Amino acid sequence: MDSPASHKPPSALGGIPQPRPILLLDIDDVLALNTHYNGRHARKAIYRPDEAPADLYEKLFSSQAVEALNTLLLEFKPRVVLTTSWLMLLTREEFLDLFRKTGVSIADGDLHEHWDAPEDYGVGRAVAIAKWLADNHQGENFLILDDVCSGAALVDSPWQRAGHVVLCEENVGFRSGLLDAARKAMHTPFLQTTRWKPWELRR
Repeated sequence: MDSPASHKPPSALGGIPQPRPILLLDIDDVLALNTHYNGRHARKAIYRPDEAPADLYEKLFSSQAVEALNTLLLEFKPRVVLTTSWLMLLTREEFLDLFRKTGVSIADGDLHEHWDAPEDYGVGRAVAIAKWLADNHQGENFLILDDVCSGAALVDSPWQRAGHVVLCEENVGFRSGLLDAARKAMHTPFLQTTRWKPWELRR
């Protein structure tokens, strides 16, 4: 069993202040299983709220995924960067409103100053994340929370081998069984050897 200290955020360990870790967060198959509703329903509800299903915000995200993510957010208070394809659908303020309505504990102060890592046309998730890290990462511990489909290029990547990646199963999402791996990632120091340029693989 893990000791109580192992679940504390990095800043609480050893009495040495550390920067808040970074959470690079996907939504599909992490929070949203698309069983009932998806991102397009969320977008439509913004512009036509009177037509939104009564249970939209109750069923848009998996309740077990929200509970597990909130546990992680409470323990580590990471700065959140969104990597999801939903970036094509919602603005920053719309995401914050959505998180509030669905019970996800991400508020304005929890989003990173550079809060999004969108994929350019024809460029995959790994490239988008690598470019974000190259431009904005200051050596903080980080966790990439994605799924096995959109995060396929992350499998056996230097980030995964170093312990920075947790991939959720398709149609299952984030759950309590993945918390220990996520906690470990939040505690894993960044090393220069884990810098990776996946776009070089396309040459």
